[in-house]
Amino acid sequence: MDRLREEYDVVIMDTPPILPVTDAVVASSLADGVILVVQAGKTRGGEVRHAQEVLEEAHANLLGVVLNRARRRVNDYYYTRTYGAYSTEPAKPEETPSHP
Repeated sequence: MDRLREEYDVVIMDTPPILPVTDAVVASSLADGVILVVQAGKTRGGEVRHAQEVLEEAHANLLGVVLNRARRRVNDYYYTRTYGAYSTEPAKPEETPSHP
């Protein structure tokens, strides 16, 4: 890691899952920061908390969490062409762009 830090501005390591494999815990202690990736609908809350505890015990710097494979419901938001604004409110009929 020291050699890589000398040569590159940013080094990103992709590791195996943290709970079943100890390699990720070892790598986390060498890294400047860790981003925990959580799979939507599969990773349970208890597993996330346990992973956080394991990282804390390894003195890893947990920067945040990424929610992966989250499903998006198309009708829960709309996009307007004016200024590219997004909203989480359903589109009103008069706000929905008409298509020729």
